Amino acid sequence: MEAKDIKKLFPKECFLTEEIISKGSFMGDFLLKSFLPEELWGHIFWGLSIGTIKGVDIKTEEIITYKGEKKKIALYLDSNIKEPRNVIFELR
Repeated sequence: MEAKDIKKLFPKECFLTEEIISKGSFMGDFLLKSFLPEELWGHIFWGLSIGTIKGVDIKTEEIITYKGEKKKIALYLDSNIKEPRNVIFELR
């Protein structure tokens, strides 16, 4: 799979369940593997909110409401997350 094909998979919205939250620092990998073709699993390099898949840069965000407006902010997939929520994987 080439970069142009990988880019077509994004943006992707996923739901962070309590089961996924229990995976701790592996949340990002688990979510990515839930929608990426298996051939890409060995090419995932993931940090807390940014990473790459076979050279394609990605990031995670969530949508919050701030002063009545919807805003996207970086979402760090770490042990500070305690409640289920939507996660958006996007190109960066």
